[in-house]
Formats: sequence, structure tokens, C-alpha cells
Amino acid sequence: MTERLTVSSVRIGHRWFVVAYDLRKNATIPELTEYALYASTDKQLSRLTLEKRVGQLINFWDFLLSEKVPVEDLSDAVLARFRDDELRRILKRAASHGNELTARRTVNDKLGAVYAWLDWMVESGRMSYCGVTRETKHTNAHHGTRGVRSVANRSPVAFRRTGSTSTSRTGYVASSATVDAIAGRFLAGKDIYSAHRNELILAIADAVGFRRGSIASLCTHQFDRGELEQEQHSVILVRPRSQKFAYEHDFLFPVWLALRVCDFCDTYRTPLVSKKGASKEATQDRIFLSSRNAHPLTERAITQIFSKAMRAVGAPKGAALHAFRAKYANDQVEQEIEIRSKTGMDTSSTTIAAAVAMKLGHKNSNSIYSYVVAAQTSAALREKTDAAVHVARLSARMHELRLENQQLRKLTE
Repeated sequence: MTERLTVSSVRIGHRWFVVAYDLRKNATIPELTEYALYASTDKQLSRLTLEKRVGQLINFWDFLLSEKVPVEDLSDAVLARFRDDELRRILKRAASHGNELTARRTVNDKLGAVYAWLDWMVESGRMSYCGVTRETKHTNAHHGTRGVRSVANRSPVAFRRTGSTSTSRTGYVASSATVDAIAGRFLAGKDIYSAHRNELILAIADAVGFRRGSIASLCTHQFDRGELEQEQHSVILVRPRSQKFAYEHDFLFPVWLALRVCDFCDTYRTPLVSKKGASKEATQDRIFLSSRNAHPLTERAITQIFSKAMRAVGAPKGAALHAFRAKYANDQVEQEIEIRSKTGMDTSSTTIAAAVAMKLGHKNSNSIYSYVVAAQTSAALREKTDAAVHVARLSARMHELRLENQQLRKLTE
């Protein structure tokens, strides 16, 4: 990661852990390694997200070492210097193509990782006080003996007007464990219709990465069982009626998932509509309806459903359906990198970003550039870690052989 600092990924059971390491001291960095453990267990971050976050913190830690600034002396001024230093460093990279807006978004993302880490440092008691102004929803600043000083809405250090239009403020990316936990919670609900409706919304968000508005706009006439059962391909094209910026994109939709939609409509939606006596005008032919009156489920209702479920499984406040779109983006980037690497195709950040942007319905591939860079960094890290492990095993085996050779010599003397 840097000349002095690095990270290693370790898999224990079904979970990945990340260790931050100081090569000069030949020791771990407890402040970062313990945070990575917390992010893996309590926040259930995916391996890709975890490696990205710790890698960002490694850059910040290396900056503090070079500036000789103790963590206890952090301030907005120090973060501003880090911000400017990172911006210069990123713009020097050939991959940045001199795009300052994208570089500023990348720096802001790193600052977000630093702020989240500082919150944890304070809340866990590892810091008694932090002099950094922190983003909060509260409007009154305070200077408690514990906690980060707060002002309304934003940190003064982050870049403004970066061209980012994302509504996701948490940076939280769902994992496979999150999907399983949320699905289990939904299906345990007493209202059978709502349970299967919510679980199907989750499946669509996870499998195709649709936004809440697109999911809410899906209609029954778009999924014809007769046509699906005759379909020769594994995917069909689906065009959600509601798309961001009024786009009219067609998206690849797995046939198995489309058949699940048909099953849901036959088994749960049709009986609900009949029970409520709802007309086609009332349902607007939408797939997902309110269990109360069989009217179309609103985007706000979807957010409320998933926000509540997310909090119940330990996700950070503010996490909702968009976290599964972020997971989908990560999954697609990793898949694109793997396929292109195996087939000898172009694996540049720009090419991969363009390919995945199309799947997500983005016209501007810069919007997912950070996902690609993070995935490529993680891939390089895994390769480096695997090589290091291989060398360590060879060294251990050579040591064993030397000991055996010494023993054999003693026996022959």
C-alpha cells in the first residue's frame, strides 16, 4: 500500500478480516486492525469494502506518520492538509486523466472513511476527545469531553460541488450476510403477503441493482409466464417505467428471477387484490402493492421498510435499499475484472467502469470509477498477499529441510 505500511486479508471461517501492518516496526497497527475487526463483525462489510476502507485509512495513517502528527492532535487543519495532499497525489496518476471532479470525489470518500474511523475511536474509548469537526444531523455544536466536535450537516474540510448526485450518505455496502439476514427477517413476518413482497424486492435489488423507484414501477404485464417458459436465453430485457433522470434504459433481468415474480403474483398478489376488491385502475398494474389497500407501494414506503430491517440487523443508521445497489455494483466490477483477466481483454479502469456503468444505467461512467479503483486495488492486494504467503510457506519448508539435513548429518557422523 505504501513503502512503510501494508494490509493483509485473512479468511477465518466464512468471514474475511483485514490486518494493518507497519513494516518498519514489524508490528500490526492496533488502531486500524481493531477497527477493521469491528467493521467486519459489527458492520458486516464485504471483503471488497473492508479492504477499500482499511486501504484508505492506511493512506491517512501514512500521512500522519510523515507529518509526525499524533492521533490525539488531529484537527480540521490537519485533515485539510491531508485532503490537499491526496488530491495532488491522485491527479498525478495516469488513470485519473486529470479529471479533478472525480479526484475530489475520491478524496471525499477517503475523508468519509477517516471520519467513520474517528467516530469509532471516540465511541470505543480509544480517544477521550477529538478536535475534528464532524458531520452530524444536529444543529447545535458541542464540546464534550468525549466525542467529535459537531456542526450542522457537513464537515468543513470536504470538497464541495464535486458533481456527485448520490443520495446514499452512509457509504454502507450490503454483503451476502446482510442479504441473508434481511431475507430471514422478512420471511419471519406474520403478514405472509408483505413477507414475500419484501423478500422479492430484496432479491431484485440484489440481483439486478434496481433503484427503489424502478422496483416500485415494475408492472405485471412485463412478466408473462408463457413467454418466459419458452425463453431460450437466461435473461430478458426489462424497462422499468420509472428511472433516474427520466432515462428509458432496458436492463438484463434473469429469467429465474422473472419467474419468481410470476410466482409471487399468482400466489400472493392476486389473492390480495381479490380480497381488497381493488380495480386495475387502483393497482395501476404494479407488482408491489400495499397490504392495506392494494394500492401501489410508494418509494417512501420501500425506504421505511428497508431502513427498519437494516437497523434490526445492525446496519448503520441511514442504510436502506441503496446499499444493495452498491453491493450489485461491487459484484459486477469484480466479475468484470475476473472475466476480462481470464480472457485477456482490456482491464483498464476506464473500460471496466464503462461496462459496469451500462449495467447500472449510468451514462457517466465516472460515477462508479471509485468502485473500479477499489476492486483493482483489492485484487492487487490479494495477489500480493497470496505471493507473500507462498514465500512464507517456502521459507518455512526450507527451514524444516535444513533442520532435517542437520539431523541426518549427526546420524551419519
